Amino acid sequence: MNAIIGFTGLAATHLAEPEHVKEYLKTIAQSSEHLLALINDVLDMSRIESGKMTLHEHVESLADILHSLHDIVQADIQSRQHTFRIDTVGVRNELVHCDKMHLNQVLFNLLSNAIKYTPPGGTISLRVAQTTPAENGRATYEFRCKDNGIGMTPEFAKIIFDPFTREENTTVSGIQGTGLGMAIAKNIVEMMGGTITLQTRKGQGTEFTVTLPFKVADAKTALPAIPELHGLRALVVDDDVNSCQSISDMLRAAGLQSEWCVTGREAAIRAEEALRIGEPFRVYIVDWVMPDLNGIETVRHLRKIAPPAPPTSSSPPTTGWTSRPRPAKPASPTSSPSPSSPPTSAASSCAPAASPRPRAKTPPRPSQPCKAKKSSSSTTAASTSKSACSSLANKA
Repeated sequence: MNAIIGFTGLAATHLAEPEHVKEYLKTIAQSSEHLLALINDVLDMSRIESGKMTLHEHVESLADILHSLHDIVQADIQSRQHTFRIDTVGVRNELVHCDKMHLNQVLFNLLSNAIKYTPPGGTISLRVAQTTPAENGRATYEFRCKDNGIGMTPEFAKIIFDPFTREENTTVSGIQGTGLGMAIAKNIVEMMGGTITLQTRKGQGTEFTVTLPFKVADAKTALPAIPELHGLRALVVDDDVNSCQSISDMLRAAGLQSEWCVTGREAAIRAEEALRIGEPFRVYIVDWVMPDLNGIETVRHLRKIAPPAPPTSSSPPTTGWTSRPRPAKPASPTSSPSPSSPPTSAASSCAPAASPRPRAKTPPRPSQPCKAKKSSSSTTAASTSKSACSSLANKA
């Protein structure tokens, strides 16, 4: 509050100096955000201590919760040039009964701490795992938030969940905070019937683990079978073993014969061997960031080994779950494709595009009725191929 009052006065006395006023307003905005966060945290802590905080559970999608959380923290992640990744392991029941607002608050507090106490260029990850099957309508889920930041001392780790607690050192003293975020997160987790623990080492980073039991929604999660995918060989390439196993399980559930490896070089060796024995892989799912070869380099090697290019999907490091469908852009009724750039579709991404045949000039003929049968079959084939590719992308 003192900063807001002081810099407001300075801005009022330097109205003729726009650059100074701009800096003053920036400081006022930062101080206002800090004050607002402090007020909200104090009010939340007051509601918790008085027993007036209540949970309102509804059927929610864990995928939607993680997508919205990613959107919220993305600006801070980019400003500090962090590498951020969300992935899942063995999540079979995506729809659960939970309080979305308070679950978001817990996860946001954990990620906010990781962002603040990880130096620029660091790595932050959020992993969600279903640790128990849905028996008697309930399942247990584990949320792990990990960073390679400054970490904390064992002494402070014992009291981090106490209200108004912050570690006193020269590094932390320059970072804004109220000392209430972890206390609020712990209380909310306990209200949900879960636990929160941490592992940390000074100078190496911290990992928080939140375990929560949720009632599983009754909605059927079984996906329709796709005959076009049945029996196809698939190879998952990712340097994270858990991601490989999880994606491979999804592909097997869709009817594919899935294998996995953890490096791009190994993927190239496997692709060459599969081609030699006459059983080539038809689907490749390649991670974007890997230690030896990145996703683009790996795909180039695979295309050299087995031309024409097999169906390929590359997953960016910040999304480890089902992607949100993007709305299609409406086509203009008067637009037509350019002769130099043929139109693309989901079907064209699953098979090599054929070269366009030159059309011979023919004399004009009287108009004839359209051959509906041929047009219908072409449309059906394209729709089937597009549906198969879209379904595979969603499952992956």
